[in-house]
Amino acid sequence: MLFEVRNISKSFKKIPVVENFSLEVEQGDMIALVGKRRHGKTTLMQMLAGIISVDEGEIYYDGKLVGSKGRTSGLCKLRRGKIGYITTEAILMPDMTVYDNLLMAMSHKWGSTKTKKSRAKEVLRNLGLKGKGRFFPKELSVLDKQKVCVARAIINEPELLICDEPTDILEGYGAEQMMDILEILNSAGYSIILSTHSKRVASRCRKVYPVHEGLDLTGLAVVNTGEEAEKEAMEETAASEVNEGEPDDNSSVETVGVSDEHTSENVADVPYENVLEGTETVMAEEVIPIDEEEERLAVSENTEEGKTEDLKENKTEDDNGEKASENSDMSEISDNEGKQEEDLPEIDFTGIF
Repeated sequence: MLFEVRNISKSFKKIPVVENFSLEVEQGDMIALVGKRRHGKTTLMQMLAGIISVDEGEIYYDGKLVGSKGRTSGLCKLRRGKIGYITTEAILMPDMTVYDNLLMAMSHKWGSTKTKKSRAKEVLRNLGLKGKGRFFPKELSVLDKQKVCVARAIINEPELLICDEPTDILEGYGAEQMMDILEILNSAGYSIILSTHSKRVASRCRKVYPVHEGLDLTGLAVVNTGEEAEKEAMEETAASEVNEGEPDDNSSVETVGVSDEHTSENVADVPYENVLEGTETVMAEEVIPIDEEEERLAVSENTEEGKTEDLKENKTEDDNGEKASENSDMSEISDNEGKQEEDLPEIDFTGIF
């Protein structure tokens, strides 16, 4: 176990801020501690880093006790090499360049100033800050300041990074890029603990620990500890015992959509109207038995056929009547023409041609 926290608590003026929090970190873990704003996340992260002491509980690093009530010296020593700490806002010396801020944080293991500067340039280049070593903090963007804070945390090649809401002051692309950097560091072998109030940030971590109760962490890899873990284990044990005692009956039918008073009955034995009782889409009185519906359709079809035949007969009679009236009209016209021919006087065409 790389890092272990056992039931730590902290209060200010008798007001509890963190209560009985436990945590286990293996080498290569990336863990999110999720909680609402102003619910003790920063206090918790400062206790993990040894900035403030715990009131109760213990903190172990690589199996050794490094933090307990009134004791932070062990964690302070680890921050010089084994643990890197990233604050919510980049706390940099305003009158010093980026290089100087990094050199001030470097341990003696790097030896000469030349070696330290070479290491600083390498880290800045890997974080996309090449050429900005001589900039002052006020000349940097918010994202670049956070990158300098990350550079300072990893400058001594620690094993564990403790990040207090590293994306809180960043928006959109900046927050995504910061999480990309942390994921790359994790894949390179760094173990990471970060606090956040964002489910989106937490979803990019391998494990999630709730800082307090009442959080909706659906879809996240939540790790239960303490009383919650014991309760969950007891529930699983009880459920397995119940399942072992129940017979395996595959003949039962699932009673989906059946009202509560019929859930214990088989659907086949429940009256058809009662199965639909209480549903909003179909009422019992609207259900028509199959036989009656077929009969109704048959009557409807016969009625339609009768109407069609009547229409055909009427059409035939109309056609015959029209033809008869046309014939009588034609006969009258021919008679009139004959009469007109009889009335015309005879003309003698002799001599015209």
